[in-house]
Amino acid sequence: MLADATISLRVEKICFVRALFLASCLSLFLAACAHAPATSEQAAIDWPQEEEQPAWHLDCLLAKEVVEPVLLTESLKIPLWRFHRRAARDSSGHNFGFLFYSSSGDAMRIFDALRVQPALKELQQRGKVVRLAFDDPANPGKDAVEATSDPQWPLPLQKSWPHYIMGASRMWLDLLDQLVDQYPGASRDEALYRKVQEEINALWRTWGEHALLHHLNALFAYQPLLIRQSIPVRF
Repeated sequence: MLADATISLRVEKICFVRALFLASCLSLFLAACAHAPATSEQAAIDWPQEEEQPAWHLDCLLAKEVVEPVLLTESLKIPLWRFHRRAARDSSGHNFGFLFYSSSGDAMRIFDALRVQPALKELQQRGKVVRLAFDDPANPGKDAVEATSDPQWPLPLQKSWPHYIMGASRMWLDLLDQLVDQYPGASRDEALYRKVQEEINALWRTWGEHALLHHLNALFAYQPLLIRQSIPVRF
């Protein structure tokens, strides 16, 4: 699969692009030509002040019920992809993003497929997703692999990071698959995904330090790193 994707890179110019789904509790940010995460004019989201936490479970629902069906059929055309989750009390609010690297033609087809997903339409009808905003594949941004990496990072890290975050995103989606499959016959509704989000939270809280951070540290020869307080830490 990766070999096929690599061949497509040689014969067709590709780029990162994005689409943005804005919701009453959430915005879903789907992507393919490189740009920064959602700006204030893209994220018109109603996150009620009385609700302390954003509706994180809707990220799970959108990833599993909207993005995954398209990703499964288009995987050979998307050599790199990732999810982006964020929520803050600012002009951007709560965003869920799917960024992917593809040709402009493939991006247009993928965007069309995302728009017609039944789960998305249902969320729109219920006012959970209130606006869709997509990058224009006909006018792509930067086509470099590192285009959506943090520009403050050293260039080798910028170029390598998309592969790391794709693996992490793929693992998160696989966890969703397994957890949802534990409830055969259950309605794929918010109640189910609230439960799934709680189970994901528990997995991260209990096992994240060893399964993820420790083994990542091992790949980097157990060298300490500086965290925000500039304290060397090993995992």
